[in-house]
Amino acid sequence: MVLTPFSKWGISPSLKSGICYNTIACQLCIRGYGGEQSLPQGMRRGENSYIMRLAAGGKTVSLENGSGALGPVKRYDTLADRAYDQLREALMTGSFHPGQKLTIRKIAAVLGVSATPARDAISRLLSEKVLETDANRNVFAPRLDGEKLGHLYMLRLALEGPAAELGARNLDEASVRELERIQLSLIAAMDRQDYQRVLIENEKFHFGIYGRSGNPMLVEAIEQLWLKLGPTMNFLYPSYNHSRKGVSHHLAIIDALRSGVPSQVRAAIESDLRDGEAELRSALASVAEPTPKTRRRPAA
Repeated sequence: MVLTPFSKWGISPSLKSGICYNTIACQLCIRGYGGEQSLPQGMRRGENSYIMRLAAGGKTVSLENGSGALGPVKRYDTLADRAYDQLREALMTGSFHPGQKLTIRKIAAVLGVSATPARDAISRLLSEKVLETDANRNVFAPRLDGEKLGHLYMLRLALEGPAAELGARNLDEASVRELERIQLSLIAAMDRQDYQRVLIENEKFHFGIYGRSGNPMLVEAIEQLWLKLGPTMNFLYPSYNHSRKGVSHHLAIIDALRSGVPSQVRAAIESDLRDGEAELRSALASVAEPTPKTRRRPAA
């Protein structure tokens, strides 16, 4: 993700809010805030841009989306906050694998910052119990076993179903068309086996609905679950690509949105989650199976 400043709009730093995934025309829906604010006159939304809201004055900055969720940080904003936001986004979209070791040096190098902002970002995520640590104080991306996965999906169903139902009440036809565009990008990424992009587009799709719920606390709670789940989502592919079940579920969600019945949107989201959990359980089981040892034949 490459951060692109729009200094001509008089943007000031101190980023505090989340990413808006539902940028329609010249309106932006602030994820976690449930409100809308017009872009400055003449400012055009990029075709593949994220729009973020800055705490200072509620002004906006576009984040041009690259091939991954983690990229160099431009030095026009508070680096500690920006590093934290980007590290969160990378975790939510599977940029790290379960149990992958995260060092301050590595995170600092990827983000293009010094050790201090990288250390602060890692420390904040440790305090939130997102990242894991061992007795030697090594830090790792979150790992899920079958039991933890069950606990997490119980919460996902409890939170994301209502968030989808609430969001459906606030999504207009233009918003649904934007979700369709995101879904087309997701399918294109599947076709070229770019699974990192698939996970990014999947997050944009879901939060494009949840972000319109009007309940910032609900959205924040869902984000915390995605932070812990993101690395494990890598286990879905390539097998989940072959069945295309996720694609079918997203199309059903779009159809439900067009029906104008919020309860149907909730049901479609919950069906998507249940199938996703089943696929992940199967994937985790296959990963946990020991590789059979081959016996060497004695030399003749």
